[in-house]
Amino acid sequence: MDVIKVALDGLQERVEAYGKEADSLCKSHFEFVMAKNKSKDWDSRSKLYAVTRVRGFGLTINWYEVNWYGSKARNTRRNVKKLVTKPAKSYGYNFATLLKYAQPWEIEMVKEIETKLAEIRRKVSVYSKALLHLKQAERLEAE
Repeated sequence: MDVIKVALDGLQERVEAYGKEADSLCKSHFEFVMAKNKSKDWDSRSKLYAVTRVRGFGLTINWYEVNWYGSKARNTRRNVKKLVTKPAKSYGYNFATLLKYAQPWEIEMVKEIETKLAEIRRKVSVYSKALLHLKQAERLEAE
């Protein structure tokens, strides 16, 4: 039982570490975009936003298209986020699809970040499966 618990804890720590790494990549894109958006008009501003979430044994990393509606002067401005779809059998987004939402000035950064995020998704997928199997083994040993 102790060996299984140690393995579970170690793998869970790896998933959380990859979550922090992915979050850092997403924040670097966000900070880059926010700095550049200040000097751009509305049509040239980035509409891409990446979000990570660690829950249970899994990690999700999604890209969203963000659009703004309403008037800033009347305090009715709101953003609407729409999920950019990722192919189901893939660890990464299709670049052609993702780049439809990217501005020309951010394309290189989006490619670089998504390449790293796809690798994180691949690794976490393996760890998540291992965690599920170890959890089953822990239940079997408890019987």
